[in-house]
Amino acid sequence: MAFQMQAGPPRSKQDNSEALMWQQGGYGVLDSGVHSGATTGAHSIRDEEMDDGSLLFDLDSQGYSGFTTDQVDEMNAELNVTRSQRVRAAMFPETLDEGVEIPSTQFDPSVPTAVQRLAEPAQMLKHAVVNIINYQDDADLATRAIPELIKLLNDEDQVIVSNAAMMVHQLSKKEAARHAIMSNPQLIAALVRAISSSNDLDTTKGAVGTLHNLSHHRQGLLAIFKSGGIPALVKLLSSPVETVLFYGITTLHNLLLHQDGSKMAVRLAGGLQKMVSLLCKNNVKFLAIVTDCLQILAYGNQESKLIILASQGPIELVRIMRSYDYEKLLWTTSRVLKGMFSSLKNQCRHCYFFILFYSNFSTECLWK
Repeated sequence: MAFQMQAGPPRSKQDNSEALMWQQGGYGVLDSGVHSGATTGAHSIRDEEMDDGSLLFDLDSQGYSGFTTDQVDEMNAELNVTRSQRVRAAMFPETLDEGVEIPSTQFDPSVPTAVQRLAEPAQMLKHAVVNIINYQDDADLATRAIPELIKLLNDEDQVIVSNAAMMVHQLSKKEAARHAIMSNPQLIAALVRAISSSNDLDTTKGAVGTLHNLSHHRQGLLAIFKSGGIPALVKLLSSPVETVLFYGITTLHNLLLHQDGSKMAVRLAGGLQKMVSLLCKNNVKFLAIVTDCLQILAYGNQESKLIILASQGPIELVRIMRSYDYEKLLWTTSRVLKGMFSSLKNQCRHCYFFILFYSNFSTECLWK
């Protein structure tokens, strides 16, 4: 059975000529169209276009507009020679000689180069390494010096004791040395002994300043407490020197906040009476620390409240409430007054109301 194709519409002469040109024109061989890609090149890399340099992408002409090839080669050679110096200038500027000029590779001031982006982390790493080295040096120095400093603090010559106390104070300002000091109970005991027995101001300043620095660490607080430092610190609350008073009250405050057993030790050493006597000072930040110490000691302890009352503490506390507007001071003072008022027995309450009336003070502020 013969297969007969249905005849389509007749082709025009123009269509036939285009098909013939597609098969033969420009390619040199007959191609059915199935393998036409075998002899076809991409538009940008055809042989006839490769000969035309106008269509090529010139990297040099794009990045260095206005420079000749020789000038670009010269700049590249200079940058290659100074590469190590640019890295040193960005990361370790202290290693360069003075007056050395380093060519810049930064074309856009708003965009840092790769080396510039690495400069800050490199400096941070360098400082961290230096700090580690210095920390170890400080610890080694303090460890070697401590035995000799203990001997000097126990010397009979007060000048030698004073110099030793000031030297220990300087060492305690560095963290590594501070840890070495607080780890040596003999040195802490020598400092406490110097505070208790010496009347020299420099000796007292150096010794109590060291205890103040140690009191910022729990290990230091425990060392001070075990060495009997609380009675010596309470004694310093009678000092006329503001620096000694500050070191003494802040160290006691840290002990009361964080060291078990400190409250009873302060009460037994007469610390309540000494602290009430300090309420006449006019430094608001100092008074805030004193009143907070009184609140810690009076909280839940009836005997402490009676001692504060017998020492005319409420009168000074009311004067503070009327005289100052430092918020932290007012807060701590009102807490002391409120705590005393809420737990005193009836007879004592009458005395307390009399004190408030005498001071012309309203109790309403205690309950705000």
